[in-house]
Amino acid sequence: MSKNIKRLCILLGCVFILYLCIDTLNAPSQNAVRAICTGLSIDKESNETKVCAQIIIPEAGGQYAQKLSVIENKGASVEEALEKMEFQIGKKIRLGHCGFIVMSSEYAKTDITKDFDYFLRGNNLGNNTLLLFTTGESKKVLESASNVNSNEVDNLQINTKYSERHLFSKSANVISFFNDYLSPHSTSHMPNLVVNSQKSSSESGGGDSQNQEKQSKPSKDSIKADGSVAIFYQGKFSFLLSPTEREDFNWLDKSVKGTRIRLENITTDKFENANLSFTLSHKKIDFGYQFINGEPTIHINFRLGLKPEAISDTNVSAYTNIVDSVVQNAISQKINKALEKVLTIEKEHEFDVFNFYRQFNIHCHTEWQKYVNSLGADEHYLKHIKIVAKVSAYDDF
Repeated sequence: MSKNIKRLCILLGCVFILYLCIDTLNAPSQNAVRAICTGLSIDKESNETKVCAQIIIPEAGGQYAQKLSVIENKGASVEEALEKMEFQIGKKIRLGHCGFIVMSSEYAKTDITKDFDYFLRGNNLGNNTLLLFTTGESKKVLESASNVNSNEVDNLQINTKYSERHLFSKSANVISFFNDYLSPHSTSHMPNLVVNSQKSSSESGGGDSQNQEKQSKPSKDSIKADGSVAIFYQGKFSFLLSPTEREDFNWLDKSVKGTRIRLENITTDKFENANLSFTLSHKKIDFGYQFINGEPTIHINFRLGLKPEAISDTNVSAYTNIVDSVVQNAISQKINKALEKVLTIEKEHEFDVFNFYRQFNIHCHTEWQKYVNSLGADEHYLKHIKIVAKVSAYDDF
């Protein structure tokens, strides 16, 4: 009896294994049911959201250039547009490898947090996915980055990393965007990209006149970051900082590297009406937060080491001390003027890039809360903030 039971168990086991083998052989491979998204663009078109996806459909033995493609669809939301795309290509679109999301200004004027909440909750989007902005059509940026024969994909990464070092020293990714959005200051930022289109050109081939042929080169779009920055307040696009305004904002960030100072028409005992250019070899900034006569005041002490880069007066020899009281006063005026512009822009558009709310709340909590509670319903807490700056500079070769 025991032998029969043993044989029956072995037979059932063999049947089960055979069933699993047949089921596995019939099941489609992961490559057949999934598409990998490496980048997204989001535009607003005719009251609908247009989403374009740069996808790779894995194929055995296929080349990268053959697998990369851009597809698009529209819907009432990003979620709906992506769902339509999946029916369009017959595959599940996975966003785990999505390196960047670029959005147009028209789309960004609406509250984008609902769509991005979907990304974080339901589609396994990477926390470090870059957020990029463009005043034009974001689809063009995506198409330029989809040209695998160009370096535009690498350029997106390089430009963004450069912006982190030279602007606000902070990455513009999904997590940082939501952290800022959920903070009391509700201000986020991301770099602005510009697409430059080069017109098609034609060349003449060699040989006699009868065999000469004009070969036309197709137009090529390139992506450029011009140094401008999109500011978001409460999840919506609020203001585009120009490159010049961005340089002014840099003075309030301790970690920004590569700052340059340019002075014009400077006259000292060494030169007359000279134009001077310096880079900062050393930059130390100390902040103090306090209330003076009931008004929140930011005290900033700058200590700057200056390395001369260019001097229009060629009579000045190398390694000559340049920073005297005249130069230092000109630099102090330049920095104070920049800080005044920064505060004016922030007050006018009611966004707080550097989270002054948090700093005052940490350093003088009781007075700050009393001040915030005293504001009217339509008053922003930046309204009465003042900045007092003191600048000292020295030669540092």
